[in-house]
Amino acid sequence: MIPVAKVKKPKDFDAKVKVPGDQWLKTNPTAKRPKALWAPYTKMLANGFSGLCGYAAMFDATGGTVDHYLSFKNHPQKAYDWSNYRFASATLNASKRNADDSVLDLCYHPKSI
Repeated sequence: MIPVAKVKKPKDFDAKVKVPGDQWLKTNPTAKRPKALWAPYTKMLANGFSGLCGYAAMFDATGGTVDHYLSFKNHPQKAYDWSNYRFASATLNASKRNADDSVLDLCYHPKSI
């Protein structure tokens, strides 16, 4: 297995994503999907994962996506928490759906490696 160190939260993340995102959640409580305010940080997250999918530990030539480890459906309050983001293959992200913490998260649990 390939461990992935915790990716450091960008200094401006809270001001640009967390605060406006949490406000957006308050004004859109019935939204099916969160507003993708994290999108500008996808490349930074990908670099932190060395371009490898956080679940398959394989390079994703498609560019990958930001996955919410704890899904928006089950944990909307975590939509804008940096610690809840994983870089993932778009295919695996879509397949994981709302499996949440039943999917092994080796990225942030190094004792399990």
